[in-house]
Amino acid sequence: MMRRKYLPENGGVGERLIAGTVTLLQKQSGVVAIEFAVVGSVFLLMVLFVMSLGLQQFTQSTMDAATQIAARQIQIGTLRGTSSDVTSLICKRLSSVAPNCTGTLQVYAFSGSSFTPMARVSSPRTGLSSQQFSPGGSSSYVLLQVAYLTSPMVPFPGYTNSYLISSVAFQNEP
Repeated sequence: MMRRKYLPENGGVGERLIAGTVTLLQKQSGVVAIEFAVVGSVFLLMVLFVMSLGLQQFTQSTMDAATQIAARQIQIGTLRGTSSDVTSLICKRLSSVAPNCTGTLQVYAFSGSSFTPMARVSSPRTGLSSQQFSPGGSSSYVLLQVAYLTSPMVPFPGYTNSYLISSVAFQNEP
């Protein structure tokens, strides 16, 4: 029997254990594929999750800008119609990121003589609890809230459909 230089000279059980371990370590013919399958799938899920969050943040930013444009139109008096007019204005701006905007967009406008009685009527889980539309008259204070139902690209536990909400408070021009 030919002795290998990494095995102890005394032989016996220790020699067989070490020889078996060394042989096992030398035969790793599928380990890289298994490691890639485990690590690669987790990495891919993380990348998809980050992409989903990025898309959601981009949609939120676009919706904020569209809501500010709609608020400005209400403020200067060029948009005094119904909530569907505001919905169409906002959905036109969201068309690149919100494919079903008109069906999932909720609009709320409340006017008053001051900002004090105005309360938030929105929740990320339920959207807007009220969908009244009252843009008010000249010099009135207005709270405009818009909610858009969004769903993640990849369903993760605890990360389900939720509403993106944008709010603008302003005073109409006299």
